[in-house]
Amino acid sequence: SGGSCPNVSAVVLIKVNPMPTLTGATQAAAVCSGSAATINLTGLLANSTSTISYTINNVAQIPITSVVATAGGTASFTTPALTFANNGQTLQITGVTTTSATPNCSASFTTNVTLAVNPTPTLTGATQAAAVCSGSAATINLTGLLAGSTSTIAYTISGVAQTSATSIVASGTGTASFTTPALTSANNGQTLQITGVTTTSATPNCSASFTRNVTLSVNPLPTPTVVKDKDFTCESGGSVTVSNLPANWTINQTGQAIQTLTGTGSSSTISGLIAGNYNFTVTNNTSGCTSNT
Repeated sequence: SGGSCPNVSAVVLIKVNPMPTLTGATQAAAVCSGSAATINLTGLLANSTSTISYTINNVAQIPITSVVATAGGTASFTTPALTFANNGQTLQITGVTTTSATPNCSASFTTNVTLAVNPTPTLTGATQAAAVCSGSAATINLTGLLAGSTSTIAYTISGVAQTSATSIVASGTGTASFTTPALTSANNGQTLQITGVTTTSATPNCSASFTRNVTLSVNPLPTPTVVKDKDFTCESGGSVTVSNLPANWTINQTGQAIQTLTGTGSSSTISGLIAGNYNFTVTNNTSGCTSNT
């Protein structure tokens, strides 16, 4: 007898992996020269793991592997250390390969990021503007700073760290100055060393270490001795002797009578003084330093 063929049906499931996606890329924040930058990605396949191919200034970089996206499709990767030469250059995402599914699917992109890299602080020289008298501050002149920058200057005197000088503004040619605390004659000949510069006019604040030395020049104050030789009498005026004078001096007399005397030598007698109180100060005419009253 004749038969009939059975009806046979089959269901075949076809699995197709999605193509990688990418909607944006940005630099998380500017960095200092010598530091790596973080590149944030958006629009990746949710929860995917990818390899990111990219260039910097059209030069292919080593692809970044194992970049894991969140459920929202965001992820980030870190570049190698950048230099100030990279500032303003273009980092371009050229491809994304999804490695969390087999086969690994790839897609090409031209998503650009303009890199922001701050320069490392510079300093070429430091000098003392002029010798100072004991008890006065010294002005330290700096050269070779980043033009127009604002900086904090770290320094030591005779190996002892000082309070950093802040808000130091460089000119358009990179020159600036700061003032030390009051110095004493004990500081004369000691070394003031600039140990670091931090640029505070850009974020992030970039720092660099230095060993720029300045030999301090601090002149001592005159230390005269005043001795009364003779009191005033009806017959003659009184007199005093001022000793321990510098080689070239000016004596300023104030009080009952005022006069200014100049001369040389280690002592001077002032006579013809009327009765009363007097003060004497001595100026070293070579250094310009004046004794205390």
